[in-house]
Amino acid sequence: MAYLPTGAQARERAQNNNTIAQQIAIMEIAILDAIASNAFAATISDTSTVTIQGSTITGSPMTDNDADGLNYYKAWQGTITDAVKTEQMNEVIAHFESKGYTIARKSSSGTYFYWYLTW
Repeated sequence: MAYLPTGAQARERAQNNNTIAQQIAIMEIAILDAIASNAFAATISDTSTVTIQGSTITGSPMTDNDADGLNYYKAWQGTITDAVKTEQMNEVIAHFESKGYTIARKSSSGTYFYWYLTW
């Protein structure tokens, strides 16, 4: 039997949880690497690298220097309306704030952003 999801269920399903999970995983590994280097901050950008099971990953879904990364930047700046990208970024922020991190989006290029976390 088919059913109509609740509004909350529809919102949760529409935000592409895979992208959020990838972004968070990359950021968590970057934080662990920074902690191992006795740092109190981590920057995650299009040039950041993390290694997961022997595979090196450069960049992240939201910060890459490509058309998608540009659209995340524009959604953050409010120059485009993209409810999915905005919700995804809000989910990432909420995840790290709930763990006691200070998280910010910053830009030095004016076209892409990077994540900056401190603890």
